[in-house]
Formats: sequence, C-alpha cells, structure tokens
Amino acid sequence: MAKINTGIIPDLNTSWENYAGSSVEEFIKRELKNSCGYIYRSRNKEGDYYYLYGFQSIDDFYKWSDGDTITPLFKVQLPNLENDICTVTLSTSSNTAKLVNLGDGVKVYIRYTSTTTNPTTGETTDTFNDGTLVIMRSANGSVFTEVGRITIQPQSYSGSSY
Repeated sequence: MAKINTGIIPDLNTSWENYAGSSVEEFIKRELKNSCGYIYRSRNKEGDYYYLYGFQSIDDFYKWSDGDTITPLFKVQLPNLENDICTVTLSTSSNTAKLVNLGDGVKVYIRYTSTTTNPTTGETTDTFNDGTLVIMRSANGSVFTEVGRITIQPQSYSGSSY
C-alpha cells in the first residue's frame, strides 16, 4: 500500500494521487483564494491610463472602494488610444531601383493602410484613417524640400492589391 503524502501540493500539474485529503483541501482553498469573482474598470484615469482591477468577490470590491486594506488580485493597465502609437504602412509594388529619376517624373504604385493591433490577441484591424503623402525632393545631396502633398484614402489591411 502506498504511503499517504501529507505535504503541500505545489501546482495544478501535480497529481493528487496518494496525497492526504487535508493536503488536497488546503490546495483547493489556496487556488480558489486567488480566483477573480469581480472585475472593476476605473472610472477616472490614473495618470494617463484606465485600469481593470480584479477582486475575489464584489464584497471585496466594496470594502476596497470604501478604503479598506483589501488588495486587488490584479491591476491591468488598459491601452490608451490617445497616446498609443498607431502603425501606418506605405508599400509599393514598383521596382525600388527606379524610384530615383533624372527625367520628367516617376510613377509609383502605392498602397496605404491604417491599422491597430490588439496587444492581447494580436488581432489587426483597419482604422480607415486617411493619410497624407508628402513628396520630397533632393538633388546632389542637398536638403530635402517638399514638392507635393496629397491625401490618401486607406485600403483594407486584408486586401492584397496595390
């Protein structure tokens, strides 16, 4: 017959086989103590961000909001769209070796997308923000000067045409 283990169960990957019932009970209580039963989103910014707070129960949240010493299980900073960086991509199917031209002009096929990526899921979605293409020119190593400016309508991120 196997000896009953009365030690501490370290994690969920450990088999409970041969552990005493009191060890299993202590482990379950310890794990459930860290379970989140209520989530609160801050109503006002703290610094530049809003936060999600996790509490074991709504009662713990009320105690915390009344100034009790209850500590939230977690505090997660939410993305701030006013300050976060959005990515803009301008790509071309043109031969980039021919983008420098000494003649009358150059024709460049471009595709502009405006997207945001959710840092949690990695999902990229279109924002459909217009872009401004600024055309600059430099000759013989001189300083770049603006020679044109146009607004570009974005194309869908999932599209493949230029």
